[in-house]
Amino acid sequence: MQRQRRHLTFEKVLFKEGVARNVTFELDESSVITSIAKETSDNHIREKGLLIPGFVNAHSHAFQYAMVGQGERLGAACTDDFWSWRERMYDLALSLEPESLKAVARCCYMEMLKRGITYVTEFHYLHRDRNGAAYGEPALMGRVLAEAANEVGLKMTLLSVFYRKGSFAEALSDRQRRFNTPTLDEYAQLIASLTHLPKGVTVGLGVHSLRAGDQEEVVEVFRLAKDRPCHIHLAEQRKEVEQCVAYWGARPVEWLLRHVPLLKTHGIVHGTHLSARECQDLASSQGVAILCPQTEANLGDGLFPFVDFYGLGGRFALGSDSQIGLDLAEDLRWLDYQGRLKMEKRLPHLEKPGQRGGDELYSR
Repeated sequence: MQRQRRHLTFEKVLFKEGVARNVTFELDESSVITSIAKETSDNHIREKGLLIPGFVNAHSHAFQYAMVGQGERLGAACTDDFWSWRERMYDLALSLEPESLKAVARCCYMEMLKRGITYVTEFHYLHRDRNGAAYGEPALMGRVLAEAANEVGLKMTLLSVFYRKGSFAEALSDRQRRFNTPTLDEYAQLIASLTHLPKGVTVGLGVHSLRAGDQEEVVEVFRLAKDRPCHIHLAEQRKEVEQCVAYWGARPVEWLLRHVPLLKTHGIVHGTHLSARECQDLASSQGVAILCPQTEANLGDGLFPFVDFYGLGGRFALGSDSQIGLDLAEDLRWLDYQGRLKMEKRLPHLEKPGQRGGDELYSR
């Protein structure tokens, strides 16, 4: 049976210029909005409450949804941190097949949609099979993620990520064998093979982190991206910062800003441990800081200098990362509260009388 065109009227709708009342949306047979009329009559179904635009999730590892809540037991060593959590994540990564990855991703994306997320940026590095061999279809795992998002109704940017080394001075370990992109040529072929994806999927690039490749490789991936989206994990852990200084002679964000001219399509994920100069320079760049407050708190990463960054006019976005929390409105609250706790004052990111905290954070 063919679906009919529909009209839905909402009591209040948030637009860029503010809240409008009695707004009627016309939807076609595929539920695509074809027209919007404000201050309409009561002829159509009225939905109570305030309708707001869907959230963009700027950083997701969908497969990690399968381990939510499974890493909250203290190990025999009576210590737990990002690095011990990462070993449990590797256990999960080594267990997944294309079918099970798609099933987990569908569940994850369905929950995102229920929480008001309508667009997801998937930071994908689970490229190879369980033995570390390439699939006959090189981008098979990326394709099943794109299909899962499409089936649920999410639009997606799929960032297939370059990942060749385990750290600055070490090759990938056997437990990281599924992530391997052995050469830049093979990585470029992987990106080129991402064709025939569902409608609504944008293909981007990424580097897992500075420790995942040589200096020339990191720069080349950003060059290959041109004006397409390209993201990288940076400065999430103090150990990473210390290693970067030891091997490359600069802090991670400092090094990237020195070697890559950041565009509006470039994302710096986490950036937890920034110097004051890095914070200022990142805020002055065109790049965006992608913050994942609930994951960063869960892993004990530390606190991004949000109040300073916000005051400098820095651009930021929110991500769900490990999926420990899928409510981006709650992540926005966490950013605000982290600043309050650190500065020991309320509304620390505001400067002018009459400003409202939630309005300012949401509109930025």
